[in-house]
Amino acid sequence: MPFPNVIVIGAQKCGTSILRDYLNLHPDIALVNQEMHFFSEDRLWRRGIDWYSAQFADAPVCGEKSPSYASWPFAPFVPERIARVVPDARFIYLVRDPIERLVSAWVHRTRHGSEFRTFDEAFARLETSEYVAQSQYMTQLDRFLTHFPAERFLVIDQADLRHDRSETLRRAFRHVGVAETFTSTGFAAESQAGTEGRWLSPTGLRIVSRIEHAIGKQRTKKIAAVVARVPGVAGALQQQPVERPTVSPELRERLAEVLAPEATRLREFTGLALSHWSV
Repeated sequence: MPFPNVIVIGAQKCGTSILRDYLNLHPDIALVNQEMHFFSEDRLWRRGIDWYSAQFADAPVCGEKSPSYASWPFAPFVPERIARVVPDARFIYLVRDPIERLVSAWVHRTRHGSEFRTFDEAFARLETSEYVAQSQYMTQLDRFLTHFPAERFLVIDQADLRHDRSETLRRAFRHVGVAETFTSTGFAAESQAGTEGRWLSPTGLRIVSRIEHAIGKQRTKKIAAVVARVPGVAGALQQQPVERPTVSPELRERLAEVLAPEATRLREFTGLALSHWSV
């Protein structure tokens, strides 16, 4: 039974889907197209490790990506469960400016119908906010580091994946143990293409989700870009956009008090400058 030897653990809205698509272009890598959430959702965990193993291809490097794995304390047992099932796994963790990430996450969830609070309501209490927790990158990593050595983790800044893609992918290939010299014309694809930025209705979301499950996000984007130009079709699948909120100076200051120490610790852990971040 194949078990994953690489897991992309997050963070949400940091480019995990497009990274998965890039990695899957490598002939020695096979990551599952859909997000598994096996270790973070009890209902899936109860299906057992045989069910989990059956999701993976028999490839030199196989794995999955589930941003919910870096959502402590809202997903509390993830590192312990992974250590029990795949103790030799290696991890990739994507990050971005933590304030920009949580704004993008609120827009994403509002667009998908899982967030009904206004932006201000969602951040009224920072200490109980899942958005804030997922931007506390070192707190999330600390949970894993009690079970796995630091060298198992590769942290990638989303900006590097966008603007220094070739070198970033070489680092990722080297980390998971495949030929880092591999290249592909598919690396030119951008995460903003296709479905990204389109405001789908519930019907549109269901359709796109099923297609992504079958063929992957990157190919789905290409299909969606064509379909969106068909008269009448786009209107039936889309809805009005969710306006991106402006973070008030007061909220930004409160967020910085919580997130700046986390960013400092992440810089120390990774050696990344992250000089373009707001904290």
